[in-house]
Amino acid sequence: LESWLKWSEPDSKLHSIFSMTRTKTSRHSSQDPNTQQIKLEWRKHIKPPPGRQFIAGDYGQIEVRIPAFVSRDPVLVRAMTAPDGTYEADFHGQNVYAIFGVPWEDQQLPHNKPLRTRAKNYAFGAFFGSEGYEIQEVIEKQILADDSLDIAVPTLKEIMHGIDVIHQTINVFFDEWVPAALFKCREAG
Repeated sequence: LESWLKWSEPDSKLHSIFSMTRTKTSRHSSQDPNTQQIKLEWRKHIKPPPGRQFIAGDYGQIEVRIPAFVSRDPVLVRAMTAPDGTYEADFHGQNVYAIFGVPWEDQQLPHNKPLRTRAKNYAFGAFFGSEGYEIQEVIEKQILADDSLDIAVPTLKEIMHGIDVIHQTINVFFDEWVPAALFKCREAG
């Protein structure tokens, strides 16, 4: 936390820079300093000005929640509104089943956990228009960062199969909403 002092302004405040253009995933990034990943024990040292409050936002499943909201795709809406801990609420578990044929009950077995990593990356690749290369790069980085992740880097053919399955599963979003949104954007210039 002491290293953050170099980023503080003369007013003793941190003025982090937030951006959506510095990430490949279209998530927000924070830099100079990165205030998005403050350890819980550090938060007590950061105080808002008098009369102000800090707020926190949970980006949990934001990449799925936004497509569900804008498209009203029944598969996505059901996954976002189903009770936690159920198969219906486990969007990535549903993709593991659709892509790899592994029943939800068996997905927690140690040898099946890498399939969830792949299915998550395929889903995000589908949402963000990946041609596969980015997914390979992300999975390679995940493998390098976590020695316990026993996963092979998928081929482009495997990745594109996964993306195709997700397109077929979430067909209202991909077959109706995306083309309509692109049409509106073209019309608007």
